[in-house]
Amino acid sequence: MITVVLGFKTTSLFPINAPIDLRDLSDCLIEFMTRQRAFGRCISPLLMSTILYGWGSSEDGQLGPVSGVEPCAQVNRPTVVNWPPMGVSKHLVKLACGYQHTLALDSEGLVYSSGSNEFGQLGHCRRPNAFDKVSGIKEQIRDIAAGPYHSAAITTAGRVYMWGCNTNHQLGREDFDDTGVRPLDFNYGPIVQISLGLEHTIALTEASEIYTWGSNNQGQLGLGYCSSRPMVTPQLVECLSALPVRQVAAGANHNLLVTPSGSVYAWGSNSRGQLGLDEPEIKAQDSRKHSRTEVSANETVSRPGVVSVPTPRLLKSMKRRGVTFVACGETHSALLTKDGAVFTFGDGRFGQLGHGASAVTTSQPQQVFELMGDTCTQVWCGRRHTLVLVTNPSKSPPRPRLLVFGCGVDGQLGLLNRERTFVPIVVKGPWLSHESSPSSSGNSDDLAIIGVYTGGNHCFAVTHHSGLACPTPIDFRKWRSCLLSNIGTFSESLMRRYVEGLAEHPYLMRRRSSRKFSSTDATAADISDATYSLEAYSMHTALRRLESAFGSIGCLASSLLVDNPNRSHYNIGRADHGMDLDAAHELQEELFLAAPPNAARRLIRPLVEVISRPRRNFPDLECLRAFVFLAVSPLLETPRTDAVIVTVDTSVPPPPITFQNDEPFNWYPTVLAGYAAGFVLASFCRAVCRLEGVPSSVLDSWFKGFQPRFFRRLVANLNNFVAYLCSSRQDAGETACFNLISGIHATLELMKRLREINEKRVQPISYTSFYVPELTDRFDVKKFANWLVQRHSREKAINSYSGQSPPPRATPQGLRGLSVIFCDPNTSQSCRFPYAALSHKYNTRFNLDISSIPSPSLPHPSSRVNALLEAQRRFRFWRSKSVPPKPLQNQDFSIFDYPFVFDVACKAKMLETEAKLSQDLAMEKASSVILGPHLSRILGPLVQSYVIFEVSRSRLISDTLDHLAMHSPADLKRPLKVRFTGEEAIDDGGVLKEFFILIMRELLNPVYGMFKEYPESRMLWFNENNMESPSMFNMVGALCGLAIYNSIIIDLCFPTALFKKLLGEEPTLEDLKELDPVVAKSLQMLLDYEGADLEDAFCLTFEIAVDNYGAIERIPLIPSGGEVVVTQENKQQYVEKYLNFRFNKSCQSVFEAFKSGFFNVCSGYVIKMFQPSELHSMVVGSDDIDWQDLRKNTSYQGEYWDQHPVIKWFWEVLLNQCNLKQKKNFLRFLTGCDRVPIEGLPGIKITIQPNSSGDDFLPVAHTCYNILDLPKYSSMEILRTKFMQAIENTEGFGLCPTIFRVPAPRPYLHASHRTRVNFIQYEFF
Repeated sequence: MITVVLGFKTTSLFPINAPIDLRDLSDCLIEFMTRQRAFGRCISPLLMSTILYGWGSSEDGQLGPVSGVEPCAQVNRPTVVNWPPMGVSKHLVKLACGYQHTLALDSEGLVYSSGSNEFGQLGHCRRPNAFDKVSGIKEQIRDIAAGPYHSAAITTAGRVYMWGCNTNHQLGREDFDDTGVRPLDFNYGPIVQISLGLEHTIALTEASEIYTWGSNNQGQLGLGYCSSRPMVTPQLVECLSALPVRQVAAGANHNLLVTPSGSVYAWGSNSRGQLGLDEPEIKAQDSRKHSRTEVSANETVSRPGVVSVPTPRLLKSMKRRGVTFVACGETHSALLTKDGAVFTFGDGRFGQLGHGASAVTTSQPQQVFELMGDTCTQVWCGRRHTLVLVTNPSKSPPRPRLLVFGCGVDGQLGLLNRERTFVPIVVKGPWLSHESSPSSSGNSDDLAIIGVYTGGNHCFAVTHHSGLACPTPIDFRKWRSCLLSNIGTFSESLMRRYVEGLAEHPYLMRRRSSRKFSSTDATAADISDATYSLEAYSMHTALRRLESAFGSIGCLASSLLVDNPNRSHYNIGRADHGMDLDAAHELQEELFLAAPPNAARRLIRPLVEVISRPRRNFPDLECLRAFVFLAVSPLLETPRTDAVIVTVDTSVPPPPITFQNDEPFNWYPTVLAGYAAGFVLASFCRAVCRLEGVPSSVLDSWFKGFQPRFFRRLVANLNNFVAYLCSSRQDAGETACFNLISGIHATLELMKRLREINEKRVQPISYTSFYVPELTDRFDVKKFANWLVQRHSREKAINSYSGQSPPPRATPQGLRGLSVIFCDPNTSQSCRFPYAALSHKYNTRFNLDISSIPSPSLPHPSSRVNALLEAQRRFRFWRSKSVPPKPLQNQDFSIFDYPFVFDVACKAKMLETEAKLSQDLAMEKASSVILGPHLSRILGPLVQSYVIFEVSRSRLISDTLDHLAMHSPADLKRPLKVRFTGEEAIDDGGVLKEFFILIMRELLNPVYGMFKEYPESRMLWFNENNMESPSMFNMVGALCGLAIYNSIIIDLCFPTALFKKLLGEEPTLEDLKELDPVVAKSLQMLLDYEGADLEDAFCLTFEIAVDNYGAIERIPLIPSGGEVVVTQENKQQYVEKYLNFRFNKSCQSVFEAFKSGFFNVCSGYVIKMFQPSELHSMVVGSDDIDWQDLRKNTSYQGEYWDQHPVIKWFWEVLLNQCNLKQKKNFLRFLTGCDRVPIEGLPGIKITIQPNSSGDDFLPVAHTCYNILDLPKYSSMEILRTKFMQAIENTEGFGLCPTIFRVPAPRPYLHASHRTRVNFIQYEFF
């Protein structure tokens, strides 16, 4: 009989009735013993009695000293095994069984062995049938493993001792005869798990990397090939790198691996279907190959009876089953799922699969149906038999039962007849089972099984007296990722173990509160409790595991997983990643708030190294969780300017951290750690943009489901990084410059993806979140014009290239180098890129104001044809707003390929620049036609090469149509001037504004029937029953384009849906709400209605009624729509068809005419950079006016100034005594439009100047220049009267006659400026 510590009488440790994993009892017990030794505390343990039972083959003493039984070959029934050995008072915590030997681990980390020592697998030369201490281990052991003929032990520090058979270097040693106990020569980090096959070994490191060594004749090392030459040194299984691993298991010549979310990978021998791949036609590679170089990737040679898979492959049939544990026998395998089901596959000749006598061999996983109805908590595979521990959830409390099936020739089934069994049967023993009588259920002498172990042909069961607070049996379905036997994941308990060991810093503010999270570790005890040994998990060791976690994609991907009834990480897919992002954000925040700079550097450096590896794909979706983890990390926080100055001197305390809403404000942990701003962010962006199509699309789906605060923060960090590069003046070396150039390319690429994702989100953030206002301040018109010319030239060359001459080559400054596009507004100097130039390499200087940046991975295409195809592809990408070439592929990029980073004001400047460029080109062309090319080159373009419309106010529409028909699209790109027949005003801008106001008022008048007005919104849309010809709509479109190209704001009462259609986007129900809120509300009610009586409630069919000048016309939305009733199943289709009719079908021909006229004028690049709402605002201006800003942006001439009495009266009248309509009338009187430009009132520079007139005169507006001549009135009442009289009549132009003594134009005005006066008081001649 033995005793084992299962709980402690102390408030800081496990309660006695808490679930305890026997595999980790070593940690609990070592914790207790170490604390006693280290602190001398008198902690009184509660010793609870346990008994070890064994049965099966005992021919070589592998059962140890069996109580009351003489040494014999078999023990047919469970019998007590004497533990501890003579003279040892330690508690048993774990067993490991080989074919003919057994290892035991006690509570002080000592290893004992018993059984056959034919290959030295016992590690000592003493009694074979008694447990004796293994010699040569000089460290504390926390885990043990036994293969068929060799053994291994893992220390608390993660080192491995191995001994036993070394015929194929499975001990990792060159000498075959070296079988003694020696540490493994392994320098790739701590090992957390090890599993031993027949002649090979597989190990899992703390960084979630798989290493194998030994025999590879059947591909069991997973290196991608078979070879008769074994591997002496551990080899990394590269195809599994970055994969999160929960457990590894080795059979005789095959291996299984399970990930935290249940993906199973298998490789090695598949001779009996033990890999579960269900592919019997898989052929083995010739095992006679001796090295990697000798094996052809395409060569396969079949040999009878040998089928090998040398590369790990996913068991697709188990992908959604939630596998939690794997076990391997000699030629069969078993899987345990989170629901307590068992699946087996492989060799079933001895019944070890449990599927019945007919299932000899199964090559794909099949559930053991005899176990249905019970919950399986443990499963073990012997050589040719299987053990399963089950509980019946319907009984309270659940009673564990041990079931077994398979070969029983050596008594391993616990049956007297020693026959094989093909279905699960109960192992009859003295423990509690379903055979126990009800009267004995509360007896303290009853036993319950809490752990099971099995080997070749022998088994063990650890039992406990139920009357002494019997612990819950070990449950293999539960995974506590913070334990020593698992990979180094980031967890709350691990983080707190490290933080609690830090000294308090008075200058560092901690988070005021923290909460428990819903991750899989949420129910685990705190790390300072009985989970780790104190020696193994000091603060420094906790930091080491954190370093392993941040240095491994697999570790990060398996951190903070969620598993609850509402959401489970086992259901990972495009819809859900299964990670607790709240925990990931807040725990990382707490960690880096507490960590000193040198510790933060230890975490950041390996993180950047691992995500900077050139990986384009990963073995499983679970790996991609690492990017989600990092997407919410505070390590991505980037300052917007380089004003953040941090010293890395540890003697100087860092600046105090302030909080807003319990979140750190202006806190950048990467910078505080001594790294450059954006160091982690740039690497993260490069890694994300490097991914191939499938993983990239999955990651996009996860970003789409982000909480708004996380999505907004990620976009803000990317935005800050671009802004930082604009404003930074820090120089660095060539490497830093190179990395930042590729980093900004990747950042812009990721921003573009997030912008496209944002449009599909349920709760999208504003598109203005992507604006980088710093780009507007540093915008250089000249450089942008150069970029436009380059784009135009490339398009022209692509369209005209016939293949007989080389394609257009970019200039060194244009494509091979970096064209300046930003300048310092104060000095008009070009803004340097914040890092040193690679001038010696590219013969130019890197500036942030560049139009293209080369990435240096691959050479440029040398072939002319390839270069042309590449140029065509890039051009099509740009024109269609498709994803540009990925970073790091030697693709030139331009910041103008990412128009979403420019705000509307900057785009307005771009549009103005493009319009001016187009106008200049048109003027040059017109001059060339008139003067000839040679004279035009000498004299330059004609000064007055404009397009002049002379129109009559009474024939405005017909005259305009005549002029539009008269001029070609190229002519319309020239500057437009307007002259009203019979009026003497010379157009310097004001007459043009008036023309657009009048013509648009005429065309958009609903009386003419071209457009239909919706009374609720007072907006217009194309009338489906109009009588006008398409030329009229073409004129409206052309006039809209002319207004944009001539920087005129027009009052266009169209909804945003019109501009969506112009830019190729489909209008939605939200757009209908803007145009026709009544109908849109009804459609929304239809969509929201969930009642079964929808047909009766709405009485709708796929047919709508349209008013055709008083006659009701019914139009079907689909063929025979009047006969199709709208139901719950097709209501979404009805709404879609209605929207399609309203915005597309009903106006298809007239809209195409409108679009044709619009793009006849606006056919450039910049128009496609706009968002629909931006373009809408660009055309109609802004109706939101801050009138106080108007005063702030006003300048004064002569004796007027802001505090002059007349000026004070003027602002008092305008701001306080005028209503909104009167204020807008004044704006129209002064500027020609009652709206302000898209950049706001700063775009209107108004000037007020005095004149020599007196109280009898009205104010005069010079609308060309936004100048107001304000007489020096003698009182505010007179000023108010004259002011109101002037703004009530704002149409008409003329030259100011001298008799009214209007002062001569100022020097800064054109000699023939025009003024706006009142028709009531004045006549003009």
